[in-house]
Amino acid sequence: MVLDQLYQQAVLAHNREPKNAFVMKSATHSALGNNALCGDALQVYLDVLDEEIKSASFNGDACAIATASASIMTEWLGGRSTEDARAGAAAFENMLFGRPFDRDFIGESVLLEAVAAFPSRIKSATLCWHAMIAALDGVAEITTE
Repeated sequence: MVLDQLYQQAVLAHNREPKNAFVMKSATHSALGNNALCGDALQVYLDVLDEEIKSASFNGDACAIATASASIMTEWLGGRSTEDARAGAAAFENMLFGRPFDRDFIGESVLLEAVAAFPSRIKSATLCWHAMIAALDGVAEITTE
């Protein structure tokens, strides 16, 4: 029950006041993620120099879970290597699909673990992570369909 409350509080807090929710003019990488099933659309912006993500932001129209996930992810990404960013996306997805993952590595993102109980919401939670990987790969737009 305590984890469910932490999950709800985290989603509400990050949805009300999302961190890094702005169009980053200095972005070196960017990708739009679409979840046509529920209408989520998030643009992820990255400022990458020498394989290090200096900063990250996002902008768009999305549900509370997608917004909270993007807020938490962009906070986590700052100062990380692109290799760590890719590993973080894999760990986050592993968490939501019940596979082994390093809880400490993904930080506050573990608060979204309760999304795993709602399979229809997993695409909302992972949308920003997929968009971040697309941005690193030079892909302008992805969809979760």
